[in-house]
Amino acid sequence: MQLQSGGWSDAWFVGGTAFPSGHSGFYFGLLLPMVYLFPRWWWALRLVPWFIAVARIDANHHFLSGVGAAIVIVAG
Repeated sequence: MQLQSGGWSDAWFVGGTAFPSGHSGFYFGLLLPMVYLFPRWWWALRLVPWFIAVARIDANHHFLSGVGAAIVIVAG
């Protein structure tokens, strides 16, 4: 069995990144509902998840499609 020979990350995360982006999905899911709770701060609450999404693409951890899929899943 592969889990006995190596760690669990070898079995699940072989060769790349995740689709969709979990970081982007988490921050959009956390902060977009807060836009409705705190409408006065809508610009700052929307800025943070977009910054995270761009940072994940810029660091080459995800493609635009992975980040976009996370946003669609959270917003849908």
